Amino acid sequence: MAVPIDEVYFSPFESDVDRAPDYYRWDGRINWTNGAENWDVALFVNNITDEIGIRQIDRTDETENFRRSGTTTFPRQFGLEVSYRFGAFQ
Repeated sequence: MAVPIDEVYFSPFESDVDRAPDYYRWDGRINWTNGAENWDVALFVNNITDEIGIRQIDRTDETENFRRSGTTTFPRQFGLEVSYRFGAFQ
């Protein structure tokens, strides 16, 4: 499913230096449970298109020369989850 992340300003003045452009985030997940319902397996991919977006922009004051720093999204990640339920915990 694609999730659109809109353009964001991290300042009330809507300055371009405090703007994060819009981007899309595509994630996917496949789950499987066996008939006895004691095994679960899931495969997932986060950020399928590997598009890097800006999640946060931090601003400092004159004590740090008005430095700006940003936090980006994570790159594409793959994963596998396996779980087993024992006896009474089913």
